[in-house]
Order: sequence, then structure tokens, then C-alpha cells
Amino acid sequence: MKLTHSLALVFFLSVCSLANAQSLWRGSQYGMKLEQIMDLFPSAKQPVHPDSLYNGATELVRISEFEIEGYVFSVSFFFKNEALDQVMLSASGIETAQDGQLAYALLLNSLTEKYGDQEQNNQPAKTKTSLSSSWALEKTEILLHYSEFPYSEPILNVIYRLRPSS
Repeated sequence: MKLTHSLALVFFLSVCSLANAQSLWRGSQYGMKLEQIMDLFPSAKQPVHPDSLYNGATELVRISEFEIEGYVFSVSFFFKNEALDQVMLSASGIETAQDGQLAYALLLNSLTEKYGDQEQNNQPAKTKTSLSSSWALEKTEILLHYSEFPYSEPILNVIYRLRPSS
């Protein structure tokens, strides 16, 4: 009888934790372990030069090529305390400002179709060559960010992370 109650409790806690898991990108969920990400994305590999985020999260695996709207992105999975913390898509091969702005516009349209109206941006762009949009989906924040620089290729990122608590 005790074993039955223990098994029922374990099952209940498992179901609750799955129900509370926060979806990030394409089936990945906040808090997933590295092995779970590797099972979900077999093409993901450990990067030769992993990136780190300001919050201490480290890139443990990367999908080197993923196409969206005709542009190639790398997909980086960042972990903190052995749990998935953030997923970042970074465009590659965008060489001109005109191409970068077009890619931003296409992604903006695509993400708005998928997630609905974007959140009001309370922060103005830091420069006139920086564009940013965001969406909220339950506890997930989706950020689209584009920046131009005088002596390098433009940067275009899509970031999926847990929404900061208010």
C-alpha cells in the first residue's frame, strides 16, 4: 500500500513538472538537461568555441545550420546549472545593411504571424541602426534583435528565454 502511494506521488509530481515546463524553441523546454536536448536535436553538436551569456549560462550544444525565411542561422543552446536556460538563433551570411534589414522585416512578419502582436517596446533603440521587437507567450519571451556596425557584418538574433519576473 505504501509503495502504491509512493508511486502515485512520483507520477503526480512528474505530471506536474511536465505541465509547468516552459516551452522555448521547437519542443525544447526551460530546464531540460543536455541529454534531452541531444535526443530532441540529433544534429546538435558541442561547439569548438562555446559562447557565454552575461548571466553565466554557457553554450553546450549548437546546430550549425538552420534555415528560416531563406536565411541560415546557427542555433545555440545555453545551459546554467546543468539546465537549459536560453536558445539563441544567430543569422550568418548577412553581409550588408540592406540584406540585414530585409531579413529583420521578414522575421518580424513571420514571428508576428506565429506569436501575435508584439509587446510594446518601452526602450528606444540604442542607435538608429538597431532594431528590436519582442513577444510574450505564457512565460516565454521571444526577442528579435538586429544591429549594424561600421566595420563588421550586421547581427540578427532571435532569442527564446524565460520571461523576467516583474
